[in-house]
Amino acid sequence: MTSWSSLPAEMKSEVLKYTNFLTCNNVRLCSQADKEAVESMKAKVPFLKIGISLEAVNLLIIQNPNEILRIDLIAEENKIYRSQNLDIGKDSTIMKSDSFLEEISNFLNGIFQRKLEIESCLIENKDVPTHHEMLKFIEKKLSATCPKRLVLSGKFFSNTHKSLPFLKKEKKPEVLIRNWKKNISKRWEGYSLPIIKIYEVSKWKSKYGNQEDIIAWTAIELVTYIARIASNPIYRTHWLPGYHVENNERSLRSYGGTFEQFPNYDTYKLRMDSKKINFVKFTKCGISMQVGSPQNIDMLDSTCSLEFMCPRCANHSMEDWYFREIIGNLH
Repeated sequence: MTSWSSLPAEMKSEVLKYTNFLTCNNVRLCSQADKEAVESMKAKVPFLKIGISLEAVNLLIIQNPNEILRIDLIAEENKIYRSQNLDIGKDSTIMKSDSFLEEISNFLNGIFQRKLEIESCLIENKDVPTHHEMLKFIEKKLSATCPKRLVLSGKFFSNTHKSLPFLKKEKKPEVLIRNWKKNISKRWEGYSLPIIKIYEVSKWKSKYGNQEDIIAWTAIELVTYIARIASNPIYRTHWLPGYHVENNERSLRSYGGTFEQFPNYDTYKLRMDSKKINFVKFTKCGISMQVGSPQNIDMLDSTCSLEFMCPRCANHSMEDWYFREIIGNLH
């Protein structure tokens, strides 16, 4: 039987083209020849997440929903732990070094030693200050690979942005600031009306780039929620993916407004005040609402307008899948 070690280098390279990131990473550890073979090839990474805090670094590489590599470095009680794929029960390893920064540097060197082609990279910064050594390590690696899209999140996202000078270069990734949280200030108990899942999305152009803040919470059925919006009409988008209402026109008739039917969707327009309307779109994918100025709303847009939160219409990217999973499970 032919063994891996006996295969010619050209054949190994051909086999490695069809293996995932984790398998290639394991092959890289077998021998010097295998290490050189793996590092000579480009590795396509659809989505990379780097989560950082002063006590932990979490790395997530998603090639598809069934191929996810997760590695954690955790500093705790004067020891440094490294764990791989905690969600499937792998044990932690205690690292020999007592320097957390040294372990982070070695860790990132090992991952980025390969030629990575990163489609989208998320950096989630919990509490790391500007120009911290940890951010310097990340900046050095990302400036060399230059992902096509960079998403910044976390409480200290602005510190991350300030610590990445390559974002000021001519060749730079598209940058998006995205934060999300669950609103637990309202409890709906003892009601027989249906509870609906809602995602309130604020979007604006900030000095750091396009910014989105998403709040996930629940409300009691659609009419009640529209009444809540009417009491405080803020420029905001509201997503209700997968939610449908029978007899849309009849349920909303008491509020006034204008109801229109189109081949693939229905719309409802309700004046909020002298400058704003609430434009509601009913589609097979769910319901979307947009509170804003009439001139800034495309009322003839035939898409579902649920963007990445719609599994049916969104781009089939791992970034969309990741945020749909994370934000969709906040309820």
